[in-house]
Amino acid sequence: MKNNDLCMDRRTFVKMAATVAGFVALGRYSKLGGIASAAPITLTPYTDPLFIPPVLDGAGGSELSISMDVYSNHSFHSVLPPAKATWGYGGAPFLGPTIEAKKGVPTSVRFINNIPDNPHPTNAVDTAFLMGMETMHDVRLIPHLHGGFSAPQFDGHPQAWFTQSGAHGEHYYSSASATAAANEAVLEYTNDQDATNIWYHDHGMGITRLNVYMGLAGEYFVRDNYDTGIPGLGLNIPKGNYEVPIVIQDRMLDLDDLSPTYGSLVYPVKPAGNDCINKVWLPEFFGDIPIVNGTAWPYLNVEPRRYRLRLLDGSNARFYQLWFEKQGTTPVTMPFYLIGMEQGLMPKPMKLNTILMAPGERADIIIDFTGLANGTAIILKNRAPAPYPMGGDVPIPEIMKFVVQANPASPPDSTAVPPAIPGWPAFTSLIPPTYNWTTPAPAGIPTRDIVLKEQLETCSLGEIPLRVLLNNKFFRDPIEETPTQNTVEIWQYINLTPDAHPMHMHLVKFQVLNRQMINHVKYFADWQAWLNGVGARPVLNNYLLGRPIRPTAEETGYKDTAKAFPAQVLRVISKFDIPKGSMVLSEYATGNENTGPERDYYNYVHHCHIIEHEDNEMMRPFGVIPVP
Repeated sequence: MKNNDLCMDRRTFVKMAATVAGFVALGRYSKLGGIASAAPITLTPYTDPLFIPPVLDGAGGSELSISMDVYSNHSFHSVLPPAKATWGYGGAPFLGPTIEAKKGVPTSVRFINNIPDNPHPTNAVDTAFLMGMETMHDVRLIPHLHGGFSAPQFDGHPQAWFTQSGAHGEHYYSSASATAAANEAVLEYTNDQDATNIWYHDHGMGITRLNVYMGLAGEYFVRDNYDTGIPGLGLNIPKGNYEVPIVIQDRMLDLDDLSPTYGSLVYPVKPAGNDCINKVWLPEFFGDIPIVNGTAWPYLNVEPRRYRLRLLDGSNARFYQLWFEKQGTTPVTMPFYLIGMEQGLMPKPMKLNTILMAPGERADIIIDFTGLANGTAIILKNRAPAPYPMGGDVPIPEIMKFVVQANPASPPDSTAVPPAIPGWPAFTSLIPPTYNWTTPAPAGIPTRDIVLKEQLETCSLGEIPLRVLLNNKFFRDPIEETPTQNTVEIWQYINLTPDAHPMHMHLVKFQVLNRQMINHVKYFADWQAWLNGVGARPVLNNYLLGRPIRPTAEETGYKDTAKAFPAQVLRVISKFDIPKGSMVLSEYATGNENTGPERDYYNYVHHCHIIEHEDNEMMRPFGVIPVP
């Protein structure tokens, strides 16, 4: 066995991905990489209605109580029996309720872990990860409010996990304002941010991919005086029944009706007996069945009027290039208006025909079904390759269907016609108005380089991924990124891998400044030489090609997750504000980490949101240095 640091070309990666797909040829599961059982049950798309999650009031002043439980009553399709086990938040058998909060009004949530510690139902926990996995319980949970402006002790740090039996990670903290049992954590969210669509999901160390796969995710809407969610107040946009959350995920199901796990989730692993370092972990998961709000290929009846759709790519690794196609003799692409992204409303509504979404990203859109006849069908379609951008594995060309059905009892649609929506809020940019995209970055703003690089290993299964690192550092290595509170920085994600990576920063909202092509072959060679003690660390400006590329139209607003494409540098600009009531690490954490300089920092993490990568070292802590 050997461990190689390599920069793969796409042919190598696709060959390797095909090998990985072969690991799951078990003869009874839904397709993965073109492999299927001899006679699987066929799931007919658009048989079941879209489930709309219930709403919890997070602005009422009372503590919310949300348990995390195991369920055996959830069916992903009406032809299937209930899955043997799914996980859910707050009484939902899969996913969780939508929490509605209000800007400036704190929300307190008591999360209760009722899920047994061992074993994990996916049987996919890999204790070989270099993140302390061998000493942890199989089922360790910690909710993270993705996109929330949260104090570090409430952020859902992966080491803040807690178990049903009462074991705790070294960053575990529960609010001092309430008493919590050992299997509980009371987390407080400031909601000190503009209206936006954020989401909550599990973030347990080394098993985020598995816990989210089982169902631990849900939407979280922050409202303000513009986006109120209340008819007659704020912006005149679709509300109530005409505002629909849509969580898109891909899954793999056991479709063998003779199997004891018929209808259940399947998560593939490496075959037993291999001599690889990671005995279980696969580098990316791509299912062959789209699951929307917990249902396979659902449909939604819509009235001939405008709708607001709150889209979330909640998949483990799959990108989606989405568009709406009106069915008929000649299918027609329907345009829509993008009004918001991860961190709030856009500078102005954008008319689009398609949008590319990566795991963790959200899109807030308005689509107009006005004038369409009863029975008209519109398919939400997808043409993104997997892996993105040049893979060829497991396509999912269709996601869900909308069917027009007029309702004579409904009032007429009086919402504003985009893009002319009166009262649209002003947008304040972090990008200096003098910057014109002819130079890599505005002068005078500190920059940090973060290099994305894959490591491979050669074992009995061939040459396969071992892990992906940021700056060649492991998660438990000392903190290197230490911005000072209230300062603005530009982070440069330099992608030397064949995949696109959705990079997510906790705490901050950021803007995509630009992207730029790099001579990645030369950079990689010089980077590897430096790691081996030869020469100096590469200076990015010496490897740049061409001029900076402006962000796409859908990236002009504030975000918390952005795509780093192969052979490019992604530049994001952010201000490191800190919420009121934040604690430095030494005020709440225990364990070995509480010994170095980081004990006096506000501790957060940044990582790839392909969560198979995040679980296996493509995540690093950063520390914000407090100011008096």
